[in-house]
Amino acid sequence: MDKLKVVLSVLKKHHFWVLAGIIVAVALAVWATATADVTKRSDDRKAKIDSKFQAMTRILADAKHPNEETISIIEEKDEAEKEKALETWKKLYQEQKDKNRLPDNLTSEFKTFFESGEEIPQEYRAEYQIFLRGYVGELFFEKLDQIRPKGWKYGDPEPTSKEMVGIVDWDGWEDIIRSRFEWATPPGTELIRQTQEDLWVYEALVRIIRNTNEGATRPDMAAVKRINAMEIGADVAGLGTGSRGVGITLPQAGAAAAMKQDSGGRYVDEDGQALSPGKPGPFAEFKMMPIRLDLLVDQTMLPKLMVECANSTMPIEIRSVRLWPNEGSLFNPNEAGKPALTRGKSTQSSDAAADATAYRYIPVEIEGIICIYNPPDMELLGTGAAAEQPAGAPPTTPAVPAPTTPPAATPPATPPATTPPATPPATTPPTATSGTASSAGTGGSP
Repeated sequence: MDKLKVVLSVLKKHHFWVLAGIIVAVALAVWATATADVTKRSDDRKAKIDSKFQAMTRILADAKHPNEETISIIEEKDEAEKEKALETWKKLYQEQKDKNRLPDNLTSEFKTFFESGEEIPQEYRAEYQIFLRGYVGELFFEKLDQIRPKGWKYGDPEPTSKEMVGIVDWDGWEDIIRSRFEWATPPGTELIRQTQEDLWVYEALVRIIRNTNEGATRPDMAAVKRINAMEIGADVAGLGTGSRGVGITLPQAGAAAAMKQDSGGRYVDEDGQALSPGKPGPFAEFKMMPIRLDLLVDQTMLPKLMVECANSTMPIEIRSVRLWPNEGSLFNPNEAGKPALTRGKSTQSSDAAADATAYRYIPVEIEGIICIYNPPDMELLGTGAAAEQPAGAPPTTPAVPAPTTPPAATPPATPPATTPPATPPATTPPTATSGTASSAGTGGSP
């Protein structure tokens, strides 16, 4: 009891400091408790905000977020758009099929096997091999109206007639026939289908030139006077790369003896880059085959040439048009009149550069893409590589191009005949590597 009294007396004597210490301790305890509670509530609030934000982000990234009514409406509209796209695909495919039919002189049995997608029997593959040589020769000569000895046909002996007919000069036709359309043995089914596809494209290009030259009866009246190159598929060096003048080594006759055609580079993607073998195209609805025309053209007739490209049986999506006005030349009918198997390139006279009319005919290079439609299939609609959407991207309709109304058959107005195109000075003859090509394009630049 005495010890307790001593303690109490000490506390009474120093009660101020004792109470001060107790108050400080209690205050610290209350502060710590309050701080912990505030921190917890702050963390909880932050977690809720982050959760709401992430939920909103998921909704934005999900085109079909969890809303039954919205999902139903979107699916209905999506199906309606797919039906429209499929109908467009069917229409474009049928139009292309109607305008590009198998030649009449092929048997109905061959056509049945070809269109069925099944393996073509040996006898009908042999039929196609025999048929093709004469048909392509006729296409490149009579239908194109190429300059040739009168009465001479491809495959005939050396021409003897000195009388020439035709209006278009072309030296590269024989290499195309030998490399693409001649085989030592009957080709395989896949090669036949690819070759027929090539033939349809060449027929379209020949029609473009023939229609541009409509009404011409002599070489000097032709709008397209010379074909320097007519390339398709893997032969095209690359869209927009300025491939004019680049040599391409073509295989000799019978080079397809392996009876297998590698499709690498045959088609391109939407950027004009060649697709490697086995790589799917950007669109399931159609294949994109590149083409290149290098022509000597009457520049006042360029508008008509562009119209014919758009109105073609296989319309060309023109990616670039290059003009070389400094390389213009006067077409030499005497050179073009030599026998088809012996003539060289048409040349201009030494005084041609000083003649204002010498540059009326200029080299023109057209690069573009022909879309070759596949048979319509709802399961394949919108499944190409280009249809893949990144996360968060809005949905798009399938990639079938909408049908367009082609330009009117009447070409735009041409410059007055009394005002010839400007000619470069005679003292500075142009060269093929001058780098002064004028260019214009739709969808790409040279």
